[in-house]
Amino acid sequence: MLKHVVLLLVAMSFSGCSGADGNKVEKVAGKSQENNIFDAREWRPGDSIAGLEIESLQAQPGNNPDYSARIKFKGFLSLSGKYKNYQNDKILGDNVCFYADEKSEFKVPKLIHDERYTWFCFTNKEAAKKELGPPGSEGEIKIKIADYQIKYAPSQIWNLATFSGILLE
Repeated sequence: MLKHVVLLLVAMSFSGCSGADGNKVEKVAGKSQENNIFDAREWRPGDSIAGLEIESLQAQPGNNPDYSARIKFKGFLSLSGKYKNYQNDKILGDNVCFYADEKSEFKVPKLIHDERYTWFCFTNKEAAKKELGPPGSEGEIKIKIADYQIKYAPSQIWNLATFSGILLE
């Protein structure tokens, strides 16, 4: 019996698990994966997801499949999608936010259980407003971001990133 348990544990250590969309989540000690879907409870600062290094990570311990987490990444991403410069919004206030398109959503790290659209607001909203236009403006754009942050909890919070500039075609 013990032999079977040991074999099962060895097999499990070499296998991954799949998310709801079938994306593989690595469970290996290599600490790097190109795939953007991951379980934050299996990663640590210094590891890399989708080309971005984890700078800090806090994940709710336990077996709750809808766990809360805060993860800050180092590095840059080039993305395409839509931006909106909100003005006096009930929830988003005066934030400038970005919504990744289908081409870019797979570049942005995402928790395995996060079913939200891939979007975030800028931490440096004044710089974003200066480049993107006055309150109320919106449109299609290619941008460069830095220091992406995942904030996930059963409440009205959103992910963040630093606006680094507009990309020319």
